[in-house]
Amino acid sequence: MLTGVLAGSYPAFFLSSFKPLKTLKGKLNTYNKGISVRSILVVVQFSLAIILVIATVIVSQQIQHTKDRDRGYNDNGLAATRFTGKLNGGKIYQTLRNELLASNAVLSVTKNMSPVTDRYSNGWGFSWQGSTESDKESPLTVSVPMPMP
Repeated sequence: MLTGVLAGSYPAFFLSSFKPLKTLKGKLNTYNKGISVRSILVVVQFSLAIILVIATVIVSQQIQHTKDRDRGYNDNGLAATRFTGKLNGGKIYQTLRNELLASNAVLSVTKNMSPVTDRYSNGWGFSWQGSTESDKESPLTVSVPMPMP
């Protein structure tokens, strides 16, 4: 609403400065020497438009670079799942890993504290002097690269 009032006030004040008789006769002299508010606004608007276009191109290039860069792993055929609860000292993971590798349906199995596409910042799964069994519970993410047919 404030923008509308400000945008409409300049033309209203500008037009109210005309004398009606001279305007109707066509003897209007609107040429002012020096810098006008209008020319300053045009230059500022044009400069901002150029800056926004350049910023858009730079951000677009940065996004494209992050899409194209080497991630350090092949994500083609990668499957990940999350397990929570008691891990029984890693026995669940070892059993799952052995079964998956024995089935020849997967190439390898890894265990992470977070998915490959995310990073969790926590201390779960670590033990220290005075820690309880509930402190050792950890979410488990298993990543399995699967062969493509």
